[in-house]
Amino acid sequence: MPNVLTPVLVLHEDGKPTRVLPIRAANVVIGRDDGCDLVLPDPSVSKRHAEIKTIGEKRIIDDLESDNGIFVGGRRVEFHVLRPGDRVQIGVFLVEYFEDDTAAAAAETNPRGWKMDAVTYGELVTRQGGIRLDAGIKHVATIFSEDDPSQNWKPDEGMVFGPEGVPVEGIGANAEVVWDGRAHVIRRLGWRASLSVKGQVVDSHVLVCGDRFQVGKSKFRYG
Repeated sequence: MPNVLTPVLVLHEDGKPTRVLPIRAANVVIGRDDGCDLVLPDPSVSKRHAEIKTIGEKRIIDDLESDNGIFVGGRRVEFHVLRPGDRVQIGVFLVEYFEDDTAAAAAETNPRGWKMDAVTYGELVTRQGGIRLDAGIKHVATIFSEDDPSQNWKPDEGMVFGPEGVPVEGIGANAEVVWDGRAHVIRRLGWRASLSVKGQVVDSHVLVCGDRFQVGKSKFRYG
């Protein structure tokens, strides 16, 4: 009797150990809802996002009318016949499909977990049209000090620059970064506050990857 190989998915999740998940059922529903066979808990994933279906000897991944779609090789598809080594982007998650023991080797290439940085995330948003993926950026965005490269902060839901937050130089150097539900917004605090983005004085600005800004005399980069 020939050996029957169990297909597997290799799941790469931002900052977490890579997981190898055997496909033992004929159909596997992927989504954010707890009732799915493979749960991907992130706002970039629809409640029922995609389904892997067995048709004869083939497996097909089918988009279940998700908000953000599924991408194979950087191209958005409604459905796709899976082949060993295919890389499928589902929201901020990367899923690889294998039909043999190369899956273990694929997992071992990321022993500390896959990390989607803000640049990669920005490329993903651009490729996918920027639709409803914005919520994921708060998990990966970082603010770097350009005066001291060793200093960086995660803005997440928000942060403050000034006496009550990140130290900055200059009179009236007060600003805050807030999360508005879709993006990080930086805004000055008080009429004496000094804030500029890309060399232009502003009251507030929606931050995008690569933006350089200055609070008082202190310089930062959002990435």
